Amino acid sequence: LAVHEHPSSMAVVVLTALAVVSSVRAQSPPLELRQGDHIVFLGNTMAERLQQFNYFETMLMARFADLDLVVRNLGWSGDTITVQPRPLNFGDAARHLKDQKADVIIAFFGLNESFDGEAGLPAFEKDLDAYLAMHQQTQYSERGTPRVVLVSPIAHERLARLEHYVDQEARNRELA
Repeated sequence: LAVHEHPSSMAVVVLTALAVVSSVRAQSPPLELRQGDHIVFLGNTMAERLQQFNYFETMLMARFADLDLVVRNLGWSGDTITVQPRPLNFGDAARHLKDQKADVIIAFFGLNESFDGEAGLPAFEKDLDAYLAMHQQTQYSERGTPRVVLVSPIAHERLARLEHYVDQEARNRELA
């Protein structure tokens, strides 16, 4: 299903991504949501679109209604792990994470970085490691360092109308 044609499919994508994150990395425990957690979405267009199609937040609140969660979306199209351009005096991500008292960060990165192809992978891995280390050393709320969930980019949908413009198989290899 095309996300733009069926917005609820975005929620399915995100829920599926969150469900498999811990199984992909056996060493990582599953995300545990706690009473009063402040959850912040960060990252690229996929995160930003959750502002427009907020099915995921709705399902999250319905599923965990007893936890009194707070959800804020700071997604911004074009963001990468290392480049997050903002208007003058907007403030950096650290300031906004502190203002929102982030206990959980759901980070959507990798799509924009994938355009660098396989040659860009070592830099992305290095930047991702630094990004995770920074969050492991920074406390945004009085409850300790945040728990971070990584959501990978979704595969490029195979659409007949795009096959003359985009090598979808090659694009999906870059995304992988």
